[in-house]
Amino acid sequence: MSLYLSSNAVMPTTAAQVPLATGTAIKTHQQLAPPTGLSLRVVKWSVKFDVALTAKATVELIETDVAATVTAHVAAGVMAFTAMS
Repeated sequence: MSLYLSSNAVMPTTAAQVPLATGTAIKTHQQLAPPTGLSLRVVKWSVKFDVALTAKATVELIETDVAATVTAHVAAGVMAFTAMS
């Protein structure tokens, strides 16, 4: 099984990763869909906030067959993940 890392931002190269702006409205930050015939299994996920929250936040990992209106990832947006031994 191959492992990949995906983020709701452009993958970093020589500079730090730029965070995605949030807001007060419900927002889909990331949506993944494998090509037809392939499956996807989430092994681990997390969330990080750049600033201290001033109100409660709800963060959910969901599975759905309804697509959100979001910008599609490109190949450079998903990195192969290699665990260090």
